[in-house]
Parts: sequence; structure tokens; C-alpha cells
Amino acid sequence: MQGGDIMLPRPTRMNVEDITTGVQNGNLQPASIDGDHVLIGFIDGDMTLPAIVGFIPHPSADKGKDPANTELGDRILPTETDGSPHFRKHRGAFEGIDSDGNYVANTTKAHKYKVGDVPAATGGGYTNIGEEVSSTEVDTAGVATSGNYTVKVKQNAKLLIEFEGGANSIQLTDNDGVLDITTSSTVNINADSVDVGNAATEAALLGTTYRSQESALMSTIQTQLTALTASLATLAASPATPVTNGTLAGLLAGPLAAINTAISTFEGASSSYLSTKVDIG
Repeated sequence: MQGGDIMLPRPTRMNVEDITTGVQNGNLQPASIDGDHVLIGFIDGDMTLPAIVGFIPHPSADKGKDPANTELGDRILPTETDGSPHFRKHRGAFEGIDSDGNYVANTTKAHKYKVGDVPAATGGGYTNIGEEVSSTEVDTAGVATSGNYTVKVKQNAKLLIEFEGGANSIQLTDNDGVLDITTSSTVNINADSVDVGNAATEAALLGTTYRSQESALMSTIQTQLTALTASLATLAASPATPVTNGTLAGLLAGPLAAINTAISTFEGASSSYLSTKVDIG
């Protein structure tokens, strides 16, 4: 009882008066009235019990659209070159299977189905001559009010996207209000910038670059300390030889200067160890 399509045929906006006389005089043709064309059936043949059993879009549904430059779905009427797709369209948005077997959900031309000369910035719809107007309306946060794609699942449920064979998948799970993201393989994100966290401000560390520079610093320190240790060992081997201030200064000056230079070099290039394209907060 709770299953089925939720959709209403588009009604006419025209004020049709004295319909019987109009039809008899031939001046009330279906093609001249906007709105979808419907097929009516009568329950048990009773003319007082009509029911709409099917409908098709109005022949002028694609008014203002050139079939050669408008993809099927954005327009209603197919052409010979459209292949064998199967789409469902409503309020400018459409979904279904294209002629190549791809599933398509397209909301780029969505609108609020308003009637009259409605500007795009206030919701769009249809002009007084039947042309479709895509909505560009946004809310106070700058987010579109039409054309959003929503996937809603119940609490503590999962949303799974799995590729053929099950080798690669991504799963979103609601864990009592905490969103867990699980993947079955390595994830590569190719983008100019990735922001993580709310109002992120910290740049991400480039691990390979940082480790390379750190390794160079440590190598220099280790080399100089090894040389200094060897020099001190030489002094220790000749305890009877007096050590002057000049001698000691000569032993320490070189290694300490090299270590200081290495540290300065490491710190001076520290900004290059961070990625300004990855902002983690």
C-alpha cells in the first residue's frame, strides 16, 4: 500500500471556459493548451468515475530548446540519434539510463516549477510562453536551493559503494552519530587543495621532504661529532702534552660551526616542508 511512483501530471495554466462549445467550434485544440496530455479511463465504465491511467508530456514541452544542442533528459522529446535511453524528468532534473548503459542523475537544470515569468534567481520554472528557466537561487549560505542530490539512510545504517569483484569499496557508517569511513584499499586524493576539519588553519607536513632534510641535518651533526670525538681521542692519548686555548679552540671551532650551519640551513628551509595545498585543522 505504501509503494509506487510519486508524481503528478503538469496541469494547464489556462482558464478554459465553456469547453463543450470550444471543442464543437474547433477552437479548443489540445496542442494549444499547455499541460501534460493524459489518458483517461473510467472505473466499471462509469463516466462519473474517471481516473488518469497514463500521461505524456505536452508536444511543446521542449519550447526554446534546440535538439541538436540539448542533451536528452534536459529535453523531453527524443530524436533518431538518441539511441534507446530511459529517463524520468521532473522540475528540470532527470535520472535514468542513457544509450550507453550508464546510470545518470542530472540536476544541473533543476528549478522550482513556478509558473509565469519567474527569474532564475528566485527559483525559476516556466515563462508565460512555456520556456523552461533553470534556478540559480541560493540560500543565505550561498548553497543552491534547487538541484541538490540527497541520499538519506536510517540511523546506524551504512552506505556502501562497491565496485565489481569487491576489490575496491568505500563504506560510510553511522556509528551512533559518529561517521566512520572505511575503504578496502589505498585511497588517493588528487586535488589542488584538501581541507580537513572545521575552519582548518594548519598546513600539512610533507613527510618525504621533511625526512630528507632532517636526514641531511643529522648526517652533518653525526659527521662533525665523529671528527670531534677522534680529535679528543688524540688529545687523550697524549696526556703529557699541554693543551692551549688556541689548540682547543681549533678543535671545537670547525665542527661547531658546521653543526650551526647545518641547523640554520634546516630551519631556513622549514617552510618548504609544509604543503599549503593541504590544510588540516
